[in-house]
Amino acid sequence: MNDSDFIKCMSAGGIDCKTALGCFCGSEAFYLKFLKAMRTYVPIDDLLASCKAKDPEAAFQAIHSLKSTTGNLGLVKLYDLACRMTECFRSKDNEAGFALKDAFVEEYDRILELVDKASQS
Repeated sequence: MNDSDFIKCMSAGGIDCKTALGCFCGSEAFYLKFLKAMRTYVPIDDLLASCKAKDPEAAFQAIHSLKSTTGNLGLVKLYDLACRMTECFRSKDNEAGFALKDAFVEEYDRILELVDKASQS
């Protein structure tokens, strides 16, 4: 699959590749490098650990970092969830923030599957 086909596949999966390309100077190759290596560039281990420990300060730091990265990569649903979680922790509605973790992980896993599928085509 060439880069343009990969972009089309990701866009069909709900990724805002067009906007994200602007964060990568319009370079499909540069953007795809990061998208294909999402496990490395968008790690969620800190978020999972902080939620498991019910540590709202650490969860806020983890999700705030993920918010920036998901936004730059055009991961619209993840970005929306990260924004919502960030606001929950910022306003001290910690239980609501922790409650969104499962939806975040579910969408994260869906995107990883989409990237893997598109990479194999």
